[in-house]
Amino acid sequence: TRPTRVDWVKAERFYRAGIIRVEAIAQKLGCTRQAVYKKAKEKGWTRSLSPRVHSVVTCKLDNEPDCQLPTSATVNEPGKPGEHTDARHNVPAPVDASDVHAREDEALVEAARDFRGLVGLDLARDVTCAQSYRWDEMLWAWPGGHAKRETPGHRVVAIDYGAKRNILRSLASAGCDVTVLPATATADDVLALNPQGVFLSNGPGDPAATGEYAVPMIRDVLDRADIPMFGICLGHQMLARALGAQTVKMNHGHHGANHPVKDVETGKVEITSMNHGFTVDSQSLPDGVVETHVSLFDGSNCGIRMSDRPVWSVQYHPEASPGPQDSYYLFERFARAMDGTA
Repeated sequence: TRPTRVDWVKAERFYRAGIIRVEAIAQKLGCTRQAVYKKAKEKGWTRSLSPRVHSVVTCKLDNEPDCQLPTSATVNEPGKPGEHTDARHNVPAPVDASDVHAREDEALVEAARDFRGLVGLDLARDVTCAQSYRWDEMLWAWPGGHAKRETPGHRVVAIDYGAKRNILRSLASAGCDVTVLPATATADDVLALNPQGVFLSNGPGDPAATGEYAVPMIRDVLDRADIPMFGICLGHQMLARALGAQTVKMNHGHHGANHPVKDVETGKVEITSMNHGFTVDSQSLPDGVVETHVSLFDGSNCGIRMSDRPVWSVQYHPEASPGPQDSYYLFERFARAMDGTA
C-alpha cells in the first residue's frame, strides 16, 4: 500500500497552537510521534506552553501567594537537581527541546490539577531558619560590593517567616544590627535580646495558619514593649491580624514588578514589587489602625499603621528595587523611629 501523505501544514498548525498532545497530532495525521518531533526540529517549529496547559496552570496557580520557585528555577550550580548540566565538564548538557516540551506540558497539567492551594497551610515553618543568627551584610554598592556593618547600630530582632536576604541587607544599610529569630520564636525570646525594634519578614502560606503561633507572639511583644515594629508582606498580614483585622484570599494574587501603590496620606505613588495571594481586609481594620497604602490595580490594602505608636507594615516589597527605589524610605523611617525622630 502507498504510504499516507502527511499534511505537514496542518501538523505545524496543530503543533504551534498546542491545543492537542503531540501523540494526538500524529494519530490524526497518520504518522508517528517521532516523525512530528523530527519535522518540528527540522523546521524550527516552537511549541510554547500550550493554551490547555496555560489555562489550567493559571486557574490553579495564578492567585496563590508567595509560591516558592521550583528547584530548577532557583538552583544554578553544576550537577544539582533541576539543572540540565554535564557535571564532568561544568557545561550545559544537550537537551532535546521537543521531548522537554512534551514532558513539561503533561507534568505541568498534572501538577496544577494536584495542587490543592495554600489556604490553611503554614509554610513559614518549612522555610524559616533553624536557629538564631546575626546579620551584618549591607546592600551592594560600587565598587566594593556587599560591605559589612562595622559600627554599632540599632538593635533589631527580625522574625524569619521566609525572609529575603535583601530585606536583611536593607535593614543593615539603614543602620540596624540585626538578629534573626525563627518564625516560632516567643515574645520572651524576642525581648530577651533587648531590641530597639522588631521586624516581621515576608514569607509563604496562609497568614491565618501561620498566625496561630505568630499572632500571640506579636500581641505579647506589643503589650510588653513600647518599641517600633515594621512588617513586610506576610509580616504585614501577621501584624494586621495581631491588631484585630482579618485576612482574605484574593481572587487574583499580585505577583511581579511594576505594581503602582498609592500612599493615601501623602498622595504619592510608588512603583513596587509584590508576591502575595492573601490580603488584609481593610474593612476589618479596628479603631486605632489606619490604612496607609492601596493598590492602584484593584484597591486592595497595601499598608497599615497604628495611629498612636510607631508600628506599621506594607504588603509590597520595598527592598526589591523593580527599577526605581521608591520604597527604601520605609527602612530609613524604621531607623528614625528607633531614634525617636520618625
